[in-house]
Amino acid sequence: MPRLLLLCLAACAASTQTAESTDFRPQLCSGGSPGDPTCPMNQVELSIGSGADMTIFGELAFTVATDGHTLTTSTIDVRAFTHGLHVAQLGFASAATTTVVACPASPPADAQTIDLQPNATTTLPPQMVADARYACVVYAALGAYR
Repeated sequence: MPRLLLLCLAACAASTQTAESTDFRPQLCSGGSPGDPTCPMNQVELSIGSGADMTIFGELAFTVATDGHTLTTSTIDVRAFTHGLHVAQLGFASAATTTVVACPASPPADAQTIDLQPNATTTLPPQMVADARYACVVYAALGAYR
């Protein structure tokens, strides 16, 4: 089963803090429509800081399917919370293991920069990650709407 890790790349802007999630096992879509019991949505907070200093700028919700070799994320919804959301070079990438060291040093070629006003949502096109027993959700910068 694939596992995901969310992290901010080394290229993060000085004005942002590095963010890293604990790795998790996404629920896989085996058929049906997104949100159905057979095709659950996975959710990842886009935040920086921790504890009382944590600021949550938005969330990423998506479905995951795999054929055993390729991880396909689709119905990728990015939703901004009250601060709005700026996320630079957001994308999915393969990793050898679930450690930050295994994640790529740069965003994938299809990474996107997103600016959303407070409480806005956008949907990204599906992304495929080859040879992805493990994968990373990566971005270069994260913060409030600019």
